[in-house]
Amino acid sequence: DVVTVTPAGDAVIAGRGEPNAEITIRDGETELGTVQTDSKGTWIFVPEVPLPPGVRELDLVTKTPEGVEVHSGEVVVLMLPSRNLPQEMAVDDKTPATPLAILMSREGSGSAQLLQGKEPIHGLIAPESLTLDILNYEASGQVDFSGQGKPNSRISAYIDNELIGITTVMPDGTWQLVPTVQVALGLHTLRIDQIDLTGQVISRLETPFSMASFERPRTGEGLVIVQPGNSLWRIARRLYGQGIRYTMIFVANQDQIRDPALIYPGQIFIVPNEG
Repeated sequence: DVVTVTPAGDAVIAGRGEPNAEITIRDGETELGTVQTDSKGTWIFVPEVPLPPGVRELDLVTKTPEGVEVHSGEVVVLMLPSRNLPQEMAVDDKTPATPLAILMSREGSGSAQLLQGKEPIHGLIAPESLTLDILNYEASGQVDFSGQGKPNSRISAYIDNELIGITTVMPDGTWQLVPTVQVALGLHTLRIDQIDLTGQVISRLETPFSMASFERPRTGEGLVIVQPGNSLWRIARRLYGQGIRYTMIFVANQDQIRDPALIYPGQIFIVPNEG
């Protein structure tokens, strides 16, 4: 029911179960600890050591007074930012990024519940209906951006504060922009301004953006482009059916991913095997 994790990894986990039962909390195959439910079935657990950074999947095993073990039907996926990378400081207040905790079905069916943190569900969102939804690469390596905004407003895009293109929001509220200049490979800051008919900037969003080189995958591999709002776990969940299999993508792309909790829109990852 409750998962609270500080940027330092200190956690408090609480829930409900059968009265007077034994609850074991696991991080993957590692046992974090065991607690006993009270007469009302409630329990609370505080790990003795901070949880390490990265993406992890917590689940529960309940042992009833009769000795029967029951696995939880739901798991909690945690994303803990690295405590050493300056890019993971919140841009608004310069404080460490809040860990993300999501409660979801073990099988991946049904809706997920956000227990802690803010997860962009539909790309990146700013006031006045401005969104950045999709980054796309052509086979030639040309990148384009698209999203939504107020009809007939103007969209100006900047890379590291240099103007790279201008477009207009269509009557249906969508926009697409192809940069008019060559974007250098590497990590940049992408800024999108929405400008009204009087020339005033009415909304703005910024995000780290990685301009990647486009290379065709080898046999048995695919490619995935990191979209605004993606996490490594969400990509693995969509492609493999299990978020915990993010490790397959992480291992195949260690030259690009320093921390599995930190990926950037625009990165192109190799997707092994059935992904």
